[in-house]
Amino acid sequence: GLKTILLCNPLVGSVSQLPPISRPRLFPSIGLSVTPTSIDVTVAGDDLISPYAVKNLSSESFHVDAGGFFSLWAMTSSLPRLCSLESGKMVYVQGKFYCMNYSPFSVLCYEVTGNRWIKIQAPMRRFLRSPSLLESKGRLILVAAVEKSKLNVPKSLRLWSLQQDNATWVEIERMPQP
Repeated sequence: GLKTILLCNPLVGSVSQLPPISRPRLFPSIGLSVTPTSIDVTVAGDDLISPYAVKNLSSESFHVDAGGFFSLWAMTSSLPRLCSLESGKMVYVQGKFYCMNYSPFSVLCYEVTGNRWIKIQAPMRRFLRSPSLLESKGRLILVAAVEKSKLNVPKSLRLWSLQQDNATWVEIERMPQP
């Protein structure tokens, strides 16, 4: 059903409740960006049309700034077809929210200023196991085990960095080394 989103600042002990989202979602993925002057929140997931059924995949965003201005929840552009989002987790890097898509493995990117979703092909997607996204020094990093045998045993752990073109991945680390 409808979820309550709370923003908590443990340093000053404050808790603020955001207005309710416009649509209930099943296991939504939530992205949060906080700067000294604003907060942006994006929520995406399967729309609950009854306690037992989902339909469509939608997202909405919320903005509040230091001057007290805030927008109500607004629907964003449509997500790419055939998506299966990672529940609960989005990563914010340089004006974009990223989350894993599991059918098949790819990365979904929501460009906040352009209000559009794009799908980015993951490297070695047929061989990835347990992929995860993180931000490091202003870059999006994909971390995953890689399995390339019939035994289904991971052979290595690899890290890739998404390049500025938002389409190319470069391997930055491999363990163990070949």
